[in-house]
Amino acid sequence: MIQVPHSGARSALAALVLVVAGGCVALDMTRIPSIAPTGAEPMPGKIVLHDLLTEDPAAVRRFYGGLFGWTFRDVGLGRGQSYTVIEHDGRVIGGLVDARPLAVDVNVSRWIPVLSIPDMDSAMSTARAAGATVYQAPLDIPQRGIVAVIADPQGAVVTLLEPHGGDPADRSAEPGDWLWDEVWSSDPEATLAFYQSLVPGYTVGRAGDDESTYRYLSAGGAPRVGVLPKPVERIADTWMAYVRVSDPTAVAAAAEALGGEVLLSPRTDPRGGEVASALLSLQQLVRKALSSDTVKPAPDVRSRAIDAIDADIESAMSKRRKLSRQLRDEREEPEPDERAVEALEEA
Repeated sequence: MIQVPHSGARSALAALVLVVAGGCVALDMTRIPSIAPTGAEPMPGKIVLHDLLTEDPAAVRRFYGGLFGWTFRDVGLGRGQSYTVIEHDGRVIGGLVDARPLAVDVNVSRWIPVLSIPDMDSAMSTARAAGATVYQAPLDIPQRGIVAVIADPQGAVVTLLEPHGGDPADRSAEPGDWLWDEVWSSDPEATLAFYQSLVPGYTVGRAGDDESTYRYLSAGGAPRVGVLPKPVERIADTWMAYVRVSDPTAVAAAAEALGGEVLLSPRTDPRGGEVASALLSLQQLVRKALSSDTVKPAPDVRSRAIDAIDADIESAMSKRRKLSRQLRDEREEPEPDERAVEALEEA
């Protein structure tokens, strides 16, 4: 997660997302592989992919390959350009984009989720009317669909995808798979309304009692995206992605061995399983790119949503403490880890 503090950084991000979307029309976009099998059904509202912008692709490959077993495959697009496909167990789960050609003196490293939508024309009209920033206008990638990159009205960056065919089917998250996505928002009500306008099929649920501040958007009968107030006011609005692991303690140790920095150590979840949360900074190579790992999510929607937020500096939010105490038998949470807060501010 990266805060973009001024117009120069935003301009750099705009240039970078052109690469994420394959913005150069002279490149051969047909070489970018599909993410869903033939005959798959579209699943509007689902996060189907994650793209990573990075200033050190080699370090990223070593780090995530060693940590989660991900593999990386370069796809030539012509004119000396390439797009790196990230795979896990033979499935495409993301893409890696080299930010170095921009040669900008700002930090633009970040994960960007890809959200499936039902209609790009309608989504772009709605986004512009709502005050979203359009970084990449709709562009056709033949094997995937029509893509666009925007920042929502509160500033969180997301890629929109209207698939030509369908989207990857839902499956149980295995270790190394993406588990959950949420938006840390300065205005959760506005965020919920905005994404509902992009995906009319979204419905809003609430985790916990009527006073809970954690909501989630569901589509097709499944929870898709969590929305909560920013746990630290000073950070910018952002998307947060979670990865499932089988042993948080071992993964935290591996992250450090691979050059990462664990700021929130693994701890036991009183509802079952273990939870670990980490800000992984590859010795400033990924520049405090935020990552989180959780395991054994409870099957019901309420526990799944709370598991997602409990895995990341929930104690920084006084409004969330009531919900945490309710689920943890009134157990008091520790004060927020100042290193995590500082890392978020620096990112």
